[in-house]
Parts: sequence; C-alpha cells; structure tokens
Amino acid sequence: MSRVGTPFVFRLLLRSLQRRWRKGVAAFLAISAATTLAGATTHLALSIEERVGGTLAAYGANIALVDRGWGAGGVSGYVPQGGLRPLDQDPLRARLALAVPFLYGIAQVDDRPVVVAGTDFELLRSLSSGWEVQGAWTDASDASGAMVGLNAAQKLGIGAGDSLVLKQETRELNLTVRGLVATGGDEENQVFTALAGAQRLLNREGYVSMVQVRARTSEGIEALAQEMEQQMPSVRATTVRQVVEGERHLVSRVVLLLTLVTAGVVVAGTLGVVATTMTAILERRGEVGLMKALGAGNADVFRIFLIEAASVAAMAGLLGGALGFGLAEAVSWTVFDAGVPWRWEPPLVALALAVGMAIAASLPPLRAASVVEPALVLRSE
Repeated sequence: MSRVGTPFVFRLLLRSLQRRWRKGVAAFLAISAATTLAGATTHLALSIEERVGGTLAAYGANIALVDRGWGAGGVSGYVPQGGLRPLDQDPLRARLALAVPFLYGIAQVDDRPVVVAGTDFELLRSLSSGWEVQGAWTDASDASGAMVGLNAAQKLGIGAGDSLVLKQETRELNLTVRGLVATGGDEENQVFTALAGAQRLLNREGYVSMVQVRARTSEGIEALAQEMEQQMPSVRATTVRQVVEGERHLVSRVVLLLTLVTAGVVVAGTLGVVATTMTAILERRGEVGLMKALGAGNADVFRIFLIEAASVAAMAGLLGGALGFGLAEAVSWTVFDAGVPWRWEPPLVALALAVGMAIAASLPPLRAASVVEPALVLRSE
C-alpha cells in the first residue's frame, strides 16, 4: 500500500515546477503550438455552417432566375415579364414565398455613372429584412422614391431627403432619396427605384434582368429550380446554394490544410515531450529511487510525473486555445473578409489535446522509471 500522501505529492510537484521550469519550456512551446493550430482549426470548422447560413440569410433568396441567353423573341440578357406568369400560378405559386423582380442598368448623375436597380419595394423589403436602413423605406405608392446604397450615396454626396436626377441618353428620372441602405454587399453601390420608372429610364419596358425567388423551404430546391426551367423555357434557374457551396468548399480546404498541419505538429510536439520527459526521468533517477526507498510505489511515481506533465500541458492548452482564436480570426479576415464568432468548444478541444499529448508522451519514459531501484537511505542512530 502506498505511503505517499496527497499533500506530499503536491509539495513535490510545486518544488519540481519551480526548480525545473526552464527545462519544461520546450515541451510547453511544443504543446502550445499544437493546441494553437487545433483551436484555430476547430473555430474555422465550426464556423462553416454558420457562415453558409449567414450568407444565405443575407442574400435573402435561394433561387435566381435570369435570361437563358437564347435571345429569341426578346432582348438578350433580359427576361420578358410575360414569360414569368407561371410564378403567379399553381403549382409554383404554392411553393414560393417571394419572387422579387430586378432590372439593372447604368445611368448618370451629373455625368457620373451609377448602377440603377429597378424593383418592387414592398417585395424587396420582405426579401431583405436584414438590411440596415438610414432614413425610411419607400413603398409601392411612392413612384418617385429611391433607396441609395451607402457607398453610392457617399460618392454622389447625397443623403436621405435629397433630390436625385438619373439620366440615360435623353431620358430622365427625378427621384427623392428616402433612405440609405447598408448591406455589406454590392447593393451599397446601387440606386434602387420603382421597377416601372427604371424600365422607362433604361428603355426596357416589359423586361427584367433577373428575379430573386425565395422558396418556402430549402428542401428539394434543385428539383424546384428544374421545374421552373421547364415551365418557363426562357429562363435559367440557379440556386444560390450552388454559389455558397463554393465558399463552403474553400473553407473546407483551409480547414483540411490546418488539420493536416495540426496533426504533424501534434506528432512532432508529442515526440518532443517524450524526449523532454525521458531526459527528466534520467536526471531524476536519484529522486525516484529515494521516493521508492521511502515507500512510494511505481503508481505513486507515475502519479507525480503525470500530474506534473498535465499541469504544464494545461497551461499550454489554455494559451493555445486563446492564440487559436486569434489565428482563426486572422485567417478568416484574410481569406473571407469576415471574422469568426467566439465559441467555447475550441479552447476545450485545445485543453483536452494538450493534456492528452502530455499523458501520451509521458507513458514511455515512465516505463523507464519503473525499473529504477530504491536508493539506500542512511539513518543516523
């Protein structure tokens, strides 16, 4: 039975950490590097679904209808509104929540080009409920109202309540800016007007550039897109998820790369900790022999060294978890121009990995400690 008590173990552990901290720096740094990469990888992996979901929510629609490109019976690049009637008829109507038309073109404001987006403001407001609006939304009854993207407003030097005159060739459209919109996307560079006004200005009466569609459910979205193409031969239906999957694939590649690098660092770090621990065991053979002479068994020796290794690893794991979040932020901002949300799971993964590395690395050296013989203890009478 062991005769080494818990207070003795912790006193020995404290003195060991105080006296040998310099020799544990290498193991500490190796574990910190591995857990930093593990924390960053976990942060990025967990943010994939949130990022994709946020992109879909920000976009608002999950199907985009555009001209198929045939150009037969109409104007190439534009969809005739008459060809969109199936959207207002069953069975498509029952499966759609919204269908918002858009007409895009270039106009001039004081000889400066600006992107014009004609649309139905009532439908757009429902589709883009997440937009930040400075001022007020215009509505369908306000034919002269306009919403201006934040970047476009800054370039044109206008704000909510100002007048705006759009020109294209000999046509003009007089507008009043009702509000400025901030979306974080291309919409910030556009001037939104009523669809009818944009059609007159751009000389495209009866046509739209695209229709953004939000289905009632994302299940079977690909089949719904195919059905739309069958019922409206002049359009091509593209699911927004196809676009977002490109980002998902890119994020997955980055996560895979970091995972492989992390695995390599973990293996190298574990081997480094094995070497450090083996050196410590060899240097402390006398101490181990003395503990055995005082009645400690192999289990007591193992417990002391494992607690010592786990303590150093825990500190390294906490540091790696914090640094991992910083690394994930840096990677995300560099590659995706957006940060990652803080989560508790990655630091816990880093902490568990650090302790696991320390324990795994300590097992081979501890086998060497088990064969150390008890030291001769001299007693004075």
